[in-house]
Amino acid sequence: MKKYAVSSLALLVIIALFSGTALAQAGISHRINDQQRRIVHGAKSGVLTPREVSILRDNLNHIKHRYNRAKADGRLSRHEIRRLNQMLDRNARMIRKLRGNRIIRLY
Repeated sequence: MKKYAVSSLALLVIIALFSGTALAQAGISHRINDQQRRIVHGAKSGVLTPREVSILRDNLNHIKHRYNRAKADGRLSRHEIRRLNQMLDRNARMIRKLRGNRIIRLY
């Protein structure tokens, strides 16, 4: 009976570890898609200038590249997740700042 309980507990711990990584990957992927949508919307509405759009897209492409490299081994470490979230936070602040800077594209 004790072996069964220990085996079940070990299995639950393994499942929890893998599901946490999967949730982190889904969260980062969702944030990347959301920022991409915000950049496109800002470009279409004229709130972001072409130069600002270019800078934001370059930042997001860099983040996507780092994300793809980090998940290439099939798992994201806590350090990788933290770093990617920091990069996404910084880019989100930049999007918010540039969308509110009152420079409006006229064409």
